[in-house]
Amino acid sequence: MSVHKVGHFVYDTSIFSPKGYKNAYFKEGIIMENFSFEIKKHFGVISSEKSGWQKELNLVSWSGRAPKLDVRDWAPGHEKMGKGITLTEGEAAALAELLVFALAKPEN
Repeated sequence: MSVHKVGHFVYDTSIFSPKGYKNAYFKEGIIMENFSFEIKKHFGVISSEKSGWQKELNLVSWSGRAPKLDVRDWAPGHEKMGKGITLTEGEAAALAELLVFALAKPEN
């Protein structure tokens, strides 16, 4: 196996394809396998870019696991994704409370 380090990730270059690296990579000595996702429910678009990418709130199942709320940038057609955050129901409820507090108008 030959490897190529990029930041914190070490890629197995034997799985390199002409279009780029496949989804298998190593992180801290752990082999991360290909992953899958299924958008179970689309709640809405938070923002849109001229490029067509959108920041969305979805309910997503990652690699067949229980679905979580997911805030992430998506390319048109959900062909590519950017970095995002996944939240359990409890985490989302805590965030909602914090957002209400953070966005409240200060009292005069």
